[in-house]
Amino acid sequence: MPKISIIIPVYNTGKILNRTVNSILKQSFKDFELLLINDGSNSETVKICEECVKKDKRIKLINKDNGGLCSARNLGIQKANGEYITFLDHDDEYEENLLEDNYKLANKYNADIIKFGYKYIDCCNNEIVGERKSRSNIDKLLILDRKMIEEKYCYLNDNKILVYIWDAMYKKDFILKYDILFDLRYTIGREDIAYNINVYKYISKLVYNPQIYYKYYAYNNSTYNGISKEKYLKYFDDMLENFYIENKLLLDLNIENIKMGYISYRKLLAIMDMVGFLVEHIRNLSIRNILYFLKCFYSKYTIEKSDIKKGWRYLTIKQKIIIYLYYNKNLNLIAFLIKIYSKFL
Repeated sequence: MPKISIIIPVYNTGKILNRTVNSILKQSFKDFELLLINDGSNSETVKICEECVKKDKRIKLINKDNGGLCSARNLGIQKANGEYITFLDHDDEYEENLLEDNYKLANKYNADIIKFGYKYIDCCNNEIVGERKSRSNIDKLLILDRKMIEEKYCYLNDNKILVYIWDAMYKKDFILKYDILFDLRYTIGREDIAYNINVYKYISKLVYNPQIYYKYYAYNNSTYNGISKEKYLKYFDDMLENFYIENKLLLDLNIENIKMGYISYRKLLAIMDMVGFLVEHIRNLSIRNILYFLKCFYSKYTIEKSDIKKGWRYLTIKQKIIIYLYYNKNLNLIAFLIKIYSKFL
């Protein structure tokens, strides 16, 4: 049985998949299986997957009807034979020592999960234009037991350690023991946040390795651009669902005893997440259309003065401006600021 199972959901990926697969075949660690989960792709992509299988006996192709990213990952979990599982997006890459270095740490400390560093590869018109380091400010190895994990939740969360699923190695027995699968209601994003919140409920040993191993390709032609208004609103609903799930976890952890005002701060950050999404993904819309989305969000999500008072201390100046405008329902000015700021990205 392989030590590691790598799960790649595939849906009409095209030839870019070859770059991703090649980064796996170059790994210094050889005891792995690579599961290509074909989620109802076109014949061209299926052919590319079949060619990949011919390259190496460790690569397996699993075909399924189209059901979305979450269902593809869940099938991968069910089919995985490895001691540990990793998730890789079809257009990203691993550095050649990712599996070896992190499996050693996971095995040494008997970790339920090991998290590692990543960087963004910015692309414009499919050309690389720059790189950005991950947003974590943690530069040392962390080995945390359950008590330490609970005490450091705010620290880990603020450093984006508990957000993504592709910057991690999960022990398969841990996932199966607690039946931690991806929620099928998430169809256009945010599924990784919900997944990790469920993981956090049960994890007893976490290792964080700050070394950068994962290369995340960020394209200017994001899959969020050009989709319907209904799907943008669905994304906002999923964003709020993330908040409600996390809020329950924070209450269960009695997080206010660790960091006063943190729950209110996270409530305020839900607004900043929404604004950040608009800035990054809706650059070509008019102020009128941006205002439409802001009003839709506001109709579902309001904040109390008490939340501002409790969470204010943790906000940056820019965040304070947006929160103040939002609380006073000055959505027109927020829409204007979003439009202006997005032009400088």
